[in-house]
Formats: sequence, C-alpha cells, structure tokens
Amino acid sequence: MEAEKPLHFKKSHEVFCNIVVLSDFYDDTNYTHSSNLISSRNHPNYLGIGTVKTNSQNIDYITFIEIEDESLNSYAIISGKLFNLKNGNTIIVVPLKDYSLRFKQINLKIEDYTKINENLKFELSKDANREFINSENSIE
Repeated sequence: MEAEKPLHFKKSHEVFCNIVVLSDFYDDTNYTHSSNLISSRNHPNYLGIGTVKTNSQNIDYITFIEIEDESLNSYAIISGKLFNLKNGNTIIVVPLKDYSLRFKQINLKIEDYTKINENLKFELSKDANREFINSENSIE
C-alpha cells in the first residue's frame, strides 16, 4: 500500500500564480515582449521572476511559493505591489495612459493545468473583468 503523499507532492504539475497583463507590445520575431524564469534551489519551494513589456514600461514581477509544515504560502510582487495569493491566484494588471497601473486579484479554477487557458478566457470574458481591462484610461 502506497503511503499518502505530502501536500506538496499531490500533483505532478502545480500552478500557483497567473499574471495577466494588458500590453500594447508584441515581438513575434525575437519574443522580447516577455521573459520569465521559474526555479527551485530548495525544492519544494519555488521562485518565479519575469517581465512583461508594454510600449511605455516594463511590468516586473516575482512570485514564490513556500511549503512549511504542510502549510502552503504563496505571494506575488508585481511592480512593487505585494499580493498574498490566498486571496486569489490570478492578478490582472492594466497599465493606464498616465503610466500608472491598476490591479485586480481573482481566483481562477486551476484543478487541471491543461485547462488554464480555457478557464482564463472564461474568467476574462465576464463583464466585470472586461470593464476593468477595457476602461477608457487603459492603454490601447
């Protein structure tokens, strides 16, 4: 009989954070519009760092997850703003024309990592999220 796996080994693939950025920049030649690195030098804790570019600014982020005594703690820091991912695993970032940023934290169903894009499209199509992203002050 196989012993029950600890909390952090129940899934072979785990997604703990999504960052969705409205951007007016896309480089389909060199793909410089975003970069990211996910690593773990002390498994089961993971760190993600990256940047998403717009025409006028870079959105930098750091995400991390730590497991301590079977308790899972995860956070994101996006352009200096701290998010506890217990309050929602997905952060929507909307750059505004005045170069400021608006953030919205939502909880996206992520039971199966292969369905993230499908679930994200559904969530972003909701009126409240569409209005948040497409406000008159958002970049175009």
